[in-house]
Amino acid sequence: MKQETWLNSVYKNMISLIPESKDVFLNKLNNKINFNYDKITETTLRNDRSYILTESQINEYRWILNPNSWEVNNYSKFLDIVEKTPRHLKGFLTQHTMEEITDKTWITYNLKGYDVAFALHYIKPGEIDICNLVNNSDLKGIGDIVLQFAKSQGGTQMDNFRGIPSKNDPQGNGKLGNLYRRNGFDRQTWSSKWEPKYQEDIPDEYKFDTQRFGEPDVEGLELSKHRQKYDSPDGIYKRKFDKKYGSRFKK
Repeated sequence: MKQETWLNSVYKNMISLIPESKDVFLNKLNNKINFNYDKITETTLRNDRSYILTESQINEYRWILNPNSWEVNNYSKFLDIVEKTPRHLKGFLTQHTMEEITDKTWITYNLKGYDVAFALHYIKPGEIDICNLVNNSDLKGIGDIVLQFAKSQGGTQMDNFRGIPSKNDPQGNGKLGNLYRRNGFDRQTWSSKWEPKYQEDIPDEYKFDTQRFGEPDVEGLELSKHRQKYDSPDGIYKRKFDKKYGSRFKK
């Protein structure tokens, strides 16, 4: 039974006990259902051992973990949000065309009412890239919780420009690298020194700003817990993951 039909059935059976209007009651009940779903999502992420949200983040931004807060595959809106990224930061992104992201191996997500977005790109079984995660809204401090949501949708890996070792960042992971690592993306799958060829065939507005950020190393990061479980000999997690997430992409 569809949720809307079920909610109307609940209201009909309880109408004599409900002091408020139908719309108010159904809205409250729907929010309660969504809240419970968020708790299930949080439990799933906690079991992954990389759920690092603080209580204040949970209380303020719990709604971001709710899939109903996101618009899926509004491709033009996704591209518009990415385009709003400041020029000096666009080099951290990859320009994707409408033709590319409408392929069945892609799913885009836009946070309803805000210029926050990311995309998932199916690479092969067990490997789903998180691409162009951007926040061009007034919401601050949501990087961790958006990454947690991306993980809950199947994201397992991403590319990263590393930083320069310093007193505050002795490993030289970079601001984004440290964000990714504390969210569980702590397995480096590949790395490469900066090469000028990275700037070839890239529109000027998407060229990396080397004058401001230098010429950083590039790396691939993956959820270490995911890889450990996915490669487990018993195959239980692998089968569940491929059924739940891999099947969403029409390859």
